[in-house]
Amino acid sequence: MRKLIGKGTFTKVYQISETEVEVITTCPTKEMYAMFSQGRMFAPKVTRNYDKENAYFMPLYPKVKAVKKQLNEHAYNVYRALQEIHTDIWKNCKGDTGYHRFCHIVEKSTRLTEEEKENIIDLAGDVCNNMDPDDMRFEISPRNITFDEQGNLILLDCFFSSKVLHDTKGRA
Repeated sequence: MRKLIGKGTFTKVYQISETEVEVITTCPTKEMYAMFSQGRMFAPKVTRNYDKENAYFMPLYPKVKAVKKQLNEHAYNVYRALQEIHTDIWKNCKGDTGYHRFCHIVEKSTRLTEEEKENIIDLAGDVCNNMDPDDMRFEISPRNITFDEQGNLILLDCFFSSKVLHDTKGRA
């Protein structure tokens, strides 16, 4: 089985079994998730496919169709807080945040617990191990999140490289 089930600017996702996908991507975040974020709150499960360049294995996570119904109450509150952070970034920074400004905005959140703030900032820090921190961007929407069996929030593609995005769109 190898079926294309998703395609974005950086990525193609192929379902390779009933429970697993292969992600082919040029965005550096998946590599950092695989290397540094396993077991971290909000991080997807990602392993490197060493047989192919820019390839990773992930569980077949469910698509989000109804955020409030599919996330548990706690996860939904975190999602709403991250939406507010994303809105703040676009309103006050025109989306141009980078790691340090993103962390500052997360720290100011009154909706997130200290543990949640720490885990979100740590996840952003993991991503920046493979890119210029000024190049990191954050976006949250139902299309780039998922959830586990308990309804906990997983940030699939919320962090990305603005440089890779610019370079990719420039080639298109």
